[in-house]
Amino acid sequence: MIVRRGNLEENTNEYSLLLFQNKDVFNNPKPEILITMASSSNREAIENVKWLNDDKTVVFLGENLTATPAVYSLDTKTKRIEKLTRHATPIVAYDISPNGESMVYEAVAQRLDYRLRRRREEMAL
Repeated sequence: MIVRRGNLEENTNEYSLLLFQNKDVFNNPKPEILITMASSSNREAIENVKWLNDDKTVVFLGENLTATPAVYSLDTKTKRIEKLTRHATPIVAYDISPNGESMVYEAVAQRLDYRLRRRREEMAL
């Protein structure tokens, strides 16, 4: 589950990826926070979350304050995060095979266009 909350002091939106255990569903479950990322734009800091068929890895499109959007994997057992894409421009969409062996992604064509669009979004706030 993804939750979002505003941070007025930092002027950001913080997104957290939460994990609930099935065994606790009827016993007032407490979520485990897997990761929190922040965005100062109108874009989501965590989106398009997919479980891999190993039942422990989630893959998502993520953005943090100082980095452009990229695809990340997160091992829910060890909390190890890995950046799967290293691209000069922001990743805007992706898909991955259930076993995680094949991935395709779409990136912004030019970095300049992305910076101009981001400035416009920030000025609209």
